[in-house]
Amino acid sequence: MISSTLDPTFPWATDMDATAESIKSLLQQWLEDRQKSLQEVLTVTLEEELGRLRPDDGLIQRIQEQMAALQADSSAASLEKDLSDALDHLEKAPTQAEVLKALMDGLHPLSERCALFIIKQGIANLFSHRGFESDAPKSGVPVVPPPELEPLMNGTVARLSGGAAYAALLKPLSGMQAAESLMVPLRLRRKVVAVVLIDSGSRQRLDHPSLLRSVVLAAESTLSHLAAAGHEGTGAMPTMPASAATQLMPVGAPATKPVALPPSVQPQGMPQVPVPGAPPQKITAPMAPSDIRSSQPLPPLAPPPTALKPPSPAVAQALDTRDLTPSVPTQMVPDPIPMPAPPTDDLDPKIRATAERLGRVLVGDIELYFPQKVAQGRQSGNIYVLLRDELDRSRHTFVERFGPEVESKHHIFYNTVVNQLCDGDPKRLGNVPWD
Repeated sequence: MISSTLDPTFPWATDMDATAESIKSLLQQWLEDRQKSLQEVLTVTLEEELGRLRPDDGLIQRIQEQMAALQADSSAASLEKDLSDALDHLEKAPTQAEVLKALMDGLHPLSERCALFIIKQGIANLFSHRGFESDAPKSGVPVVPPPELEPLMNGTVARLSGGAAYAALLKPLSGMQAAESLMVPLRLRRKVVAVVLIDSGSRQRLDHPSLLRSVVLAAESTLSHLAAAGHEGTGAMPTMPASAATQLMPVGAPATKPVALPPSVQPQGMPQVPVPGAPPQKITAPMAPSDIRSSQPLPPLAPPPTALKPPSPAVAQALDTRDLTPSVPTQMVPDPIPMPAPPTDDLDPKIRATAERLGRVLVGDIELYFPQKVAQGRQSGNIYVLLRDELDRSRHTFVERFGPEVESKHHIFYNTVVNQLCDGDPKRLGNVPWD
């Protein structure tokens, strides 16, 4: 009986296997259908949820914190590199002109706009700028400083911002005032020789004002080092090349150099002015207080006129005594030199002071840019012929600023030309067509 149960040849065993296969197939089909249906539901749900997906405030805050930290690290690295490059270029600059160029190049990455004005005879002259409009003048524009700028130029304050001082310096550069500005003096031997203008441009604020001042102070240190080296080596301040806009001069420096007198015309009781190339003179006795004179150079002393001998009695009888008036030969009498009338007191003192300062600046630039022509004209007495275009252009600028009446009546520009270029001798200027 047991053997009959295990025998697979019985009919009922075959039917059982077929039923099991049928059930297995049925379950497999059901699972596949449910899987497809679930996938369809998941796909539709995912699409709907993705459309409604929005980052919450916490996620946005965390992302912003991470981005700020990343930007801070990048900005700090870039800022450190810019500052390091600026200091390196200033340290390696061999001349004053290179120092000023390195100063402007070093300030520009730290600020959107910057400009440098050289102070000469109380006038702020534009030297160079970075970041302003393309049509802004490159250099040479004089700015008469308003009273608000004078404390900075006198060195009594370390910095200024905004106000009339900023507007006056910005006027030749741009018509758009920035939200924040900074004006820093540049000193040489404790004298303010330049003013650095920095502003935020289109930004809302200056990002690194302390670093900007540090770059200016580094430029001061380099200029002082060059000045000290030049003084110890040659006995004079190092000068900038003619390609530069102007020469650094401390405020209040004289516009002309004193002229050394030869020993033969030195006044008695005065120490002789050393002549370049001549051996030093030995002073044998100290000066008495009564012998002290002005430190200004004196003109050469003219020899006394030769006394005329009275005519002999025979000649006196032969001639009419009314015609015996002593006379000097015609060839010894110099031609009269027309001199302008002395200035009257009807010109406002402030206007006169400003006009005289502008005249010194304009004439000083000619003396700076054309020293050979000035020296040649002084020797030959034809300064105007050699510098006609430059003198006419400078006088036109002066007249355009103060009006033709001021110059025709007070001769401020003419007197400045005679004093600075001609050493006070109008014969060296030659004939000029000015009224």
